[in-house]
Formats: sequence, structure tokens, C-alpha cells
Amino acid sequence: YCISCGEYVYPSRIACPHCAGDLEWEPVSGTGTVHSYTVLHHPDPPGAVTEDDLPVLGAIVELEEGPLFATTLVDCSANDVEIGTQVQAAFEEAPDGRTLPKFTPVA
Repeated sequence: YCISCGEYVYPSRIACPHCAGDLEWEPVSGTGTVHSYTVLHHPDPPGAVTEDDLPVLGAIVELEEGPLFATTLVDCSANDVEIGTQVQAAFEEAPDGRTLPKFTPVA
């Protein structure tokens, strides 16, 4: 978040790309809208997901605060999603202990 111009910036950088102001971490709502999506039927790289995880819904979500966020949609099928679908964050723990931000349609 730029403390000078008030724009949210993602991915993080050294300075604001809008005004060159200083950035600081700021919590966001965790809600947004599907800006674009695709259905991935083949894992890349091989072994990244199991056959049980396919297909994967890759998406670009426009966060309520403005930035676009590349992510995965979970707990839904391709039939449940279209451009403009409202989504909310659904955090998932990876095998290595990291927490991954994914999104699910708002019920």
C-alpha cells in the first residue's frame, strides 16, 4: 500500500509505480472478482499436482482494493465460475508449511 497516493501495489516493490512513494504492508479484505480464468487439464510441471487434483482452475482475481492477483480457484468446478464471479480468500497449507492464498466463489 502506498502511503503517498493510497494505491495498493501488487506484487510488492521497492517504491510505488504510480508516484514513487514509500510502500508499507496493509491487510486487504480477501474478497474480489474473477477477472479471467482457465481450466488446466495437464499439470505443469509434471508431478506438481496429482490426477485427483485435476482439472485445476487458474484465475486472475481483481481484489476489492484493485490489484490483480494470480491464483487458483478451489472448492468449485469450472461450471461454477464465470468472469465476474465474486470470490473470497481460502487459505491452504502446502506440504512444506507455507500458507497459499487461493479463492473460492462466494456462496
